[in-house]
Amino acid sequence: MYDYKKIIPFGYYKKNPVYYDLNEGSLKVSQSKVIPYKINGWILSAVLVALSMIRKSYPLTILENSYVKMTLFVLATIVAVVAVKSVNRHQYNQLSLSPFYISNGEYREFLNQQLKNASLLFYFVIGVYIVLFISVLCIFQSSLLGFFLYVPVLFILLLLRRSRVLYRKRIVLKLLENLKNE
Repeated sequence: MYDYKKIIPFGYYKKNPVYYDLNEGSLKVSQSKVIPYKINGWILSAVLVALSMIRKSYPLTILENSYVKMTLFVLATIVAVVAVKSVNRHQYNQLSLSPFYISNGEYREFLNQQLKNASLLFYFVIGVYIVLFISVLCIFQSSLLGFFLYVPVLFILLLLRRSRVLYRKRIVLKLLENLKNE
């Protein structure tokens, strides 16, 4: 079992997840080909339920009562937080890591690719914050559809923050500098 605060998801190398261990300051690889959480069924179920709820509640798209809006907002936030904790706990409980050994050339290529991925991820996180802001505006403009946008976007944002993916760029730069010094 690994603590999510001590390892950072780093990317994939030949379809194997790679993690950075903060305690040891080194990369570790998991032997599993996928992240050990069966979330596809949950996503499909949630989408089907949300679509049917949207269709049934279309005449009720305007929420006039501010107490109802605030209660739904707090409940949606709690649902997203609990879902992220559950996903992370399950992911790191079944994680088995071993040291990451590859040649220096492949290592440099891997790190350069992760540097590009970290830059793309930064822009993705900015986009997620913008969509989250828009969904909150929709909620407070009395639109029920804002809640259906708010929960998955908040889930994605919390998952990214909890995985500390924005910290990856600093780690990649440090590892590249260590590689140059060798």
